[in-house]
Amino acid sequence: MERHRLHFLCIQEHRLKGAGKIFDAQSWAQKAGLQLFTGEAIATEATGPSATSAGTGVLAAAYIGAKAFDLKEMAQEVVDGFGGSLTGVSVEWILARLQTVKLEAGFKHIFALVSIYGLHGIGVSGPNVILFEVLAPALQQIGLPWAVGGDWNFKLSELAGSGWLNVVDGAEVLQVAKLGDVASECRADDQFAFLVQSAV
Repeated sequence: MERHRLHFLCIQEHRLKGAGKIFDAQSWAQKAGLQLFTGEAIATEATGPSATSAGTGVLAAAYIGAKAFDLKEMAQEVVDGFGGSLTGVSVEWILARLQTVKLEAGFKHIFALVSIYGLHGIGVSGPNVILFEVLAPALQQIGLPWAVGGDWNFKLSELAGSGWLNVVDGAEVLQVAKLGDVASECRADDQFAFLVQSAV
């Protein structure tokens, strides 16, 4: 990344756990002329490199004004609304899979960028729907043009068929972005990594 001019970048599954590792990553970003907005990954039952999973983040160039948008309150409302029936889904789980940043021009926010990492193998159902339950009101509250990019872990056609794009005020697909080097991710008919933008 240091060899290219980077404006902003969505990150998925960074696996950083602990304040020290987050600080080290943010320090690296600062030295590279970047800002890193991220939180901790979540612990898993595995060991070794797989002991953490699902961390998301946004990298933005240092010259871009940017501010994190806190989703914790909305995530808590959604979890509380399901009355403890969400097996394996907590506020921490949600915050690990969604990172939202407001970008600025001068002192005015002009754009919101979200990095998302969906749960693999379930499509638009279960915990992945919970991410939408948090994200939709967040985007409406922010009230800015936005883009959501990342590894959704389901096909674009599944997202389009879910009706969620209608819920968030006429969102449309900006492009099917080849964000990964894995061949299966780069086929237009089997694309899990893509970017969606607001219609505004």
